[in-house]
Amino acid sequence: MRQNQIFNTTTIFISHPSIPIFFSKLLCISSLPFLFAFRNFSLSPHFNYMVRIAVEGCCHGMLDAIYNLVALDTELLIICGDFQAIRNRLDLGALKVPPKYLTMGDFPKYYLGEKSAPVLTIFIGGNHESLLYMRELQFGGWVAPKIYYLGEYGCVWFKGLRICGASGIYSKDSFLKELSGSGPKYSLPYSREAMSGIYHTKPKNQLKLLLGGRSDVVLSHDWPLKVWDHGNTGQLLRHKPFFRQDMASGKLGSPLAGQALHYLQPRYWFSLHLHTRFRAVVKHKEGPKRVKVDTSRALDVKNTDEIQLNMDDNELEIDMDEEIVVDEKELAAADTTDESQVPTYENSSEEDEPKAAPIEKPAGRNLKRNVPPESGTRETVFLALDKCLPRKLFLEHMEIEPVAEHVSSHSGDLFYDPRTLAIHKVVEKFVADGHLRQFGYNDFMNVDHMEGLLLELSEKVDLVEKDFQCEPIPHNFEAIAPLVLSENVRQRQQYWPNNQTAELCKRIGLAEPDLSGY
Repeated sequence: MRQNQIFNTTTIFISHPSIPIFFSKLLCISSLPFLFAFRNFSLSPHFNYMVRIAVEGCCHGMLDAIYNLVALDTELLIICGDFQAIRNRLDLGALKVPPKYLTMGDFPKYYLGEKSAPVLTIFIGGNHESLLYMRELQFGGWVAPKIYYLGEYGCVWFKGLRICGASGIYSKDSFLKELSGSGPKYSLPYSREAMSGIYHTKPKNQLKLLLGGRSDVVLSHDWPLKVWDHGNTGQLLRHKPFFRQDMASGKLGSPLAGQALHYLQPRYWFSLHLHTRFRAVVKHKEGPKRVKVDTSRALDVKNTDEIQLNMDDNELEIDMDEEIVVDEKELAAADTTDESQVPTYENSSEEDEPKAAPIEKPAGRNLKRNVPPESGTRETVFLALDKCLPRKLFLEHMEIEPVAEHVSSHSGDLFYDPRTLAIHKVVEKFVADGHLRQFGYNDFMNVDHMEGLLLELSEKVDLVEKDFQCEPIPHNFEAIAPLVLSENVRQRQQYWPNNQTAELCKRIGLAEPDLSGY
């Protein structure tokens, strides 16, 4: 039985299992103004169907707590990284976290079929992941029944929504090494460089993302650079004052994600990583670039507040112990129906919480309806969330209107995106032939420098795309890795080549990746 939950416009206030019952009730009461703020909000009559989704912050293996809090009528759960799909002790040895966080988490129960995900779930990778499993499924696949990994770059359709994602985080050093062809090999056991580099954004995956065209939703783990300029930066800095220096120096956020945000201009962009909830609305000055998505064939078919800098690779590492208290009363006062409004954050104490009788879960959903922008406007709603811990804003529910009828509209399955299959085929060959090395770091930092290349590759993708159909992703999960739970079992770390990768490569016409290679 999932626990009771209270919604604001999109935010769920957490009744976490580790929070005392009386305190959980106080949290719910503090969000009471939200229950009535939008009771008279009417849905525009020309929107026929809203897809009910939930977005979750850094997971860190806490699937049970997250699933217990997802609303019963949610159709899709999206997790934007640090999922930690740890299958066994050998996977645990390839998880880059401080030693005290080396735990199996809840995932083995879902992998082995002891538990079933109560809602269809998709996720991308972050910087704290099961590196072996993610490497084996680098083009995406089911990590467990009803739980789908998008891959290093991937895109799927769900009920008429096109959802794309790019895994990992940005590191300038790793990016430069990959561009020059001097990146590490991923043979086992991992070197220190390989263990970091494997989850850093690679040039080929950035190229795939840029070729993807406009989507309803784009996922990234780290924030797009300077996205905070489009929200309430003052409130963000009052909540996270130690961000100020890294904002000014350019170390906070990903310039690659920033370029992609303004180039692709999706309707929504969800991120995590910085362990705070932040919302912004990016108003684009001009329309998306020439790369488009052809959907015509599919239509009407029915604890310290600090950022630790790893000096080896210029990677921003967020302290997993960090604890910040959020004032829900001020958050409620700041979040309104106006898309341009951003929640307010301040520090508070438990003594500030109102004392009142407990209330029950509301009968219906009081959620803001997220509808397509008016014709001619280009806006991206950005949302970042916190990690799964008590008194954190890590789970939000929303409803999104699909732009048009699509073959996936009346199905509960995930569907392949034909353009993405074509992108994999074109870009993997482009990289294998050595063409990527002719482009420098500055080209990726300014997409306008790559306009000619993107147009040329996009034309090739258009041709290859005709070979693929938008069809349901097969439910071909197999639990291939063995059960190794005892610390006393001595077994060498290894990859377990995945049947899904083999089947997808055959479908696309690609050679299976060399897991121990680059």
